[in-house]
Amino acid sequence: MSSSCFDLRLKISALLKSSKKYFTVREYSELFEISQSTVYFRLNAGQLPGVKVGNSWRIPKITCESVLNELK
Repeated sequence: MSSSCFDLRLKISALLKSSKKYFTVREYSELFEISQSTVYFRLNAGQLPGVKVGNSWRIPKITCESVLNELK
């Protein structure tokens, strides 16, 4: 396993073990190594479940777990 895959798995594991119920767009984009613009696009298009809090989006932890399970 390459070190970047190992690092990503560690990061994912740490985030999912956290007590947070929601992730910010920035956290989600860093977790899945995609741009924040892509996350916003998917949220606005309804392709990614999220909750709007004021002017900010929050992505439920369960969504992150579902996406990770699909990638396995």
